[in-house]
Amino acid sequence: MKLAIINGSPRGRKSNSNRITEWMTSVMSENTEVTKVFAVDICKNSTLLKEIQGCDSFLVIFPLYTDAMPGITKELMESMYEYKNIFLGKQIYFIIHSGFPEASQSIVVEKYTKLFASLMGMKYSGGIRMGGSEALQIAPDNYFGKKKLVYEKLARNIENLEPFDYEATEYLSRTRKRGVIVRFILNHMNLNGMYWDRILKVNGVYERRFDRPYEIKKKD
Repeated sequence: MKLAIINGSPRGRKSNSNRITEWMTSVMSENTEVTKVFAVDICKNSTLLKEIQGCDSFLVIFPLYTDAMPGITKELMESMYEYKNIFLGKQIYFIIHSGFPEASQSIVVEKYTKLFASLMGMKYSGGIRMGGSEALQIAPDNYFGKKKLVYEKLARNIENLEPFDYEATEYLSRTRKRGVIVRFILNHMNLNGMYWDRILKVNGVYERRFDRPYEIKKKD
């Protein structure tokens, strides 16, 4: 079986999306030939999609950005539509993940993926909505416990050209409640703030974090 994993994250090979797919591919058998392609590359050269035209199934994975999807993912899907004949009749799976603890944030985008599969003439074989994925940047595998095992189970669904297991999708899509100790640490140590402050500094915009570029100021 030939599987193409299409990564729609702007972070490409250093993305949370890539880490999730590594969990899945690590348990796949030698009989499964996996080809990874990245939106960051495809958007520069859409002909890269021709390299996966012989695949039996496709897994598209991307992060939620402001209740939608990254612009680069939209461009990726437009490129896929231009090569529609490559994908016609093939199976397709989706994984949407976000930093929000509530997977419900991705419901609207999930509907879009189903419509996209229909427009492409592909067989929609399942979708995942998972919250809390930003921890993938820093936490070790054992932090995710059962979640990693569930993704391994989904990998076997793909290998067998089966729809995603219902219980597995429900498990990943449910809201995670933080324990008392974790809530105390987050509230009193500002760990969330420390993380986002670091991201702002890396991108050189920390000093502008309170800017209001779209604010309409009243005239005196």
